[in-house]
Amino acid sequence: MVENLRKTGQANISAGADQARIFNLDKYWKKFESQHEVLLNKFKDELKKHDYATFSSLVEEEYMSQRSTLVDFATRLTGEPKNSSASTQPQQSNSRASLPRIQLPMFSGNYEDWPSFRDLFKSLIDQDASISKVEKLHYLKASLKGEANLLIKTLSITAENYKQAWNTLSGLYENKRALIRSCLTKFTSIPKAKAKSASELQRIFHGMISTSSSLDAIGRPIGQHED
Repeated sequence: MVENLRKTGQANISAGADQARIFNLDKYWKKFESQHEVLLNKFKDELKKHDYATFSSLVEEEYMSQRSTLVDFATRLTGEPKNSSASTQPQQSNSRASLPRIQLPMFSGNYEDWPSFRDLFKSLIDQDASISKVEKLHYLKASLKGEANLLIKTLSITAENYKQAWNTLSGLYENKRALIRSCLTKFTSIPKAKAKSASELQRIFHGMISTSSSLDAIGRPIGQHED
């Protein structure tokens, strides 16, 4: 947290940027404490033989050191005392706080669903610098089911495996020919109208619009290609 804040440059180290990092740091620490309690309750005897106790102590010391430095930054930037709630609690805008939580997309391995899943997952998770690679891989695994899940199911959740997992999925589903075939197969499998009604015409029309949008998403718009 501290190093990343310094990398932004002195001119960009604002009270808001500092408080945002304090917020994230506290969030990660609470998550660590929660998992720490789970481990102690389930594996108390096993942990006595493991170097986990040393590791958890190091994490706590690192957290205290990082938070202390960030609070010092806040004190210098705002002129408020260190125990001020303003230096420890990030302020969220009313508009952001009132928005509903965005649910992660789910992907089961259908080719036509890959472009929308890819773009949304990258926007919500992959491009968020505040999320570690371990967490990104956890979110990725939690967002997969069916055949897609089987592709990376055996990968352990480590920082190094996140890139491998994403490349594995991209290598299979970033197949332009397969994506086009999937879109057109879905379109030609739309059931015929059962009656001369506006609802049946609307159903077929929506199927056509969905296919057109899917082809646009993979760079093969119907007005510019022969697919």
